[in-house]
Amino acid sequence: TCYGCRVRGGYGARRLRERLPHPLDGPPPPVTVLLARVEAADPGDPAALREALHWFGMRRRGPLARLRGLAGHPDPAVREDLVWAVGRWSTPGVPELLDALADDPHPDVREAVEAVRDRD
Repeated sequence: TCYGCRVRGGYGARRLRERLPHPLDGPPPPVTVLLARVEAADPGDPAALREALHWFGMRRRGPLARLRGLAGHPDPAVREDLVWAVGRWSTPGVPELLDALADDPHPDVREAVEAVRDRD
């Protein structure tokens, strides 16, 4: 019953969601909670950072100034998830951050920047 598989409003959909809830269903955590997770995990736990960036990616705008430091994170997966999280944001400064990450030494990060720019 994941977010992409179910048909909203379909016959028995509400009962199915109640019986088999998916962990990504429901509202995302507040920004303050996500920022606390980022500050608590940085830089030791890349999995926690990537999870927080996943939730930030569901927003239209976000605290870019507070997340800008992750552009220099030693784990390339965190930098790649940062690109996917902020790529659609309308927050001022996103193009400059993407320009900086376009020159990243890891090819996955550079490919993510190209993919985000091609979507627009």
